[in-house]
This record gives sequence, structure tokens and C-alpha cells, in this order.
Amino acid sequence: NRTRLLVILAHATHIFELHTMKMLHLLETAPNPLGLAALSLDGESSLCVVLPTATKPSPGRLVIFDATHGHPLSTVRAHESEVAALAISPGGEMLATASLKGTVIRVFSMPYGELLHTLRRGTM
Repeated sequence: NRTRLLVILAHATHIFELHTMKMLHLLETAPNPLGLAALSLDGESSLCVVLPTATKPSPGRLVIFDATHGHPLSTVRAHESEVAALAISPGGEMLATASLKGTVIRVFSMPYGELLHTLRRGTM
């Protein structure tokens, strides 16, 4: 995406309009030492940001935020333990998350976070 810039800090994320560098949103996050964040277009051409949530901080909980209109879309309980990695598909239809334990990868629909698949290490 070439219209927004994310600045990820330990307890907050700033979203800037890239061309003017105007700050659009300041989002408080749960402690985020890994700098986890993903930015993508959703199916309706809105910009979505996925971050660890600060509203109900607990390991494994993420918020999907509409960066175009400035409001949260959904909260996803991705894992029981902390999230180690997350990524949004190129078309913005899916979110993949990996647990810190490394045993589970979950795939959710975007932007509302419905669980689509759970993949476990060692099972095929």
C-alpha cells in the first residue's frame, strides 16, 4: 500500500498519510516488542491494519482496524499464547497468524476475523 505509513512503537502505532505525512490515527496497542503489524486493502478498498489490541490486552488477541474510516472492525482471539507473526494475503481477503509456541498457524477472513483454517505442526 502506498498511501499510508505505519510507525510501530512499543505501546502505540501511528498511521500517517504518506504524501502529506499528516498523522491520521494514534492507536494504543498491547505491548508489542516484536513490532507486529500488517497493512492491506480489504475487499472493499478500505485500508486495514492488524495490531495487538490494547482494549482487552491478553496474549494472542488482535484488532483489525479500518485505517480509511478510523474505527475498529473486529477483534480476533488468534491464539492462547502470544502471536509471533502475522500477515495479510496480497488481496486482503485473509489474515494468517502464528503462535509464539510455533505449533499452530490460523487463517482468518478479513476484515471481520472469522476463523477459516487451523494448521498444526506435524499434521498433514
